[in-house]
Amino acid sequence: DITASHKTDLFTIAESFNESNPYDVNFTNSYIQTTVTKAFINITKTVGGDITGEDFDNLSFNVYEVIGVGSDAEKVLIGTYSLGADFDKTIVNTNEYKYGLKNLIEVDASKHYCVEEINYDVNTQKTVKVTYALNNGTEESGFEAEVSNISNTYTNQNPYLVAFNDQYTSKVGDL
Repeated sequence: DITASHKTDLFTIAESFNESNPYDVNFTNSYIQTTVTKAFINITKTVGGDITGEDFDNLSFNVYEVIGVGSDAEKVLIGTYSLGADFDKTIVNTNEYKYGLKNLIEVDASKHYCVEEINYDVNTQKTVKVTYALNNGTEESGFEAEVSNISNTYTNQNPYLVAFNDQYTSKVGDL
């Protein structure tokens, strides 16, 4: 990838320059080659608990590039990945399913990202607890994981892991 910047200089040509005595203007274009440092993100999903045959195909993840910090941060969508289309499914038992992203997400290692789980409330008769862990770290409650300080050490052979876990329980209702 090559990026270029433009510079414009304003100048005045004195009246003493004319057709027989021209003023020469020379321009030089300089290009700086920039290299994007690639890294890879993998999303995994475990679904378990009081479930039997629920349809999780529409459960999805939005991946955003986060530009800026704090309340001024802007999230720019770079992709949406659904369990039905973009993940491989493994049935562990009748109450647990594991999903793995078929294709890793290639990102610029110098930027910050957010992975947000959406459509996780697949059954209105069930309550869901959503947690996630980054690179096998501490499990946190929530459906949105901030991915920062990613580096080019996260290759397609060793991607940055964002592991979500949804545990469903039946709602207790009035009799």
